[in-house]
Amino acid sequence: MSQLPYNPQPRSRLPWVIAGVALVIALVVAAAWWGSANAGTDDTAPPETTSPVAPSPSATPTETTVDGEYHVLDPQPTGCIAGNIPDADMLLEARERAPHTAYGAVEVAAATIKFLQRYPYATKIELAAVEDLIDVGDEEIETAFDSQPTIAPDVAPPGMPVQATMVGGAWYLNSFGEEQGRAEVTIAYFWEIDGERDGSIARATKLVLVWEDEGWKVTNEAGRPMPPQEVLDKGVSFTGAC
Repeated sequence: MSQLPYNPQPRSRLPWVIAGVALVIALVVAAAWWGSANAGTDDTAPPETTSPVAPSPSATPTETTVDGEYHVLDPQPTGCIAGNIPDADMLLEARERAPHTAYGAVEVAAATIKFLQRYPYATKIELAAVEDLIDVGDEEIETAFDSQPTIAPDVAPPGMPVQATMVGGAWYLNSFGEEQGRAEVTIAYFWEIDGERDGSIARATKLVLVWEDEGWKVTNEAGRPMPPQEVLDKGVSFTGAC
């Protein structure tokens, strides 16, 4: 896998949602969906932008709002539905295995964050393999990804392998409408640095997913996520996470 420079200057074509990288990957994708914010002490996390997307008339009126603190899913999300290797195969398998339920949406959201929030970065071949799963608006996913800031240098030294981990993390289901096939999920996660979990820096990413072609897809809608600590306090911890 080729490695991109560790801390290049962000380019001017920065879009989404991540938060919303974190994941932000709007990669929110881009910054809108994967933009991330830490527990309130990390001033280096990039701000998240939102791409205005008009919701379909059929989805909005009947969408169910859910309080993540009380929402119990069966089975409980693990953030590890397709394993812990954050490559394109993992994300594709997660989408294939995730059902059309709130549980499935949370699992795909977690898998997307793990795929995007890592160093070395995803290759262009990997990004092309999952381009149908991640909507970055008018840009191609390779272009949107290249425009994002790298993982902040306060997380790990340059060149150190890093990936998001759901161990110790939590999910918060902002809203879910099964009939409309739309879910809003906020996830708090930590970092695994050179194979070891680091619990000192939490990130939060809010993703909006839609059910299309028999699977969950991440949209370029997002909005600023809750602070990571709030997600950890009000959300539900991942069970058996990786």
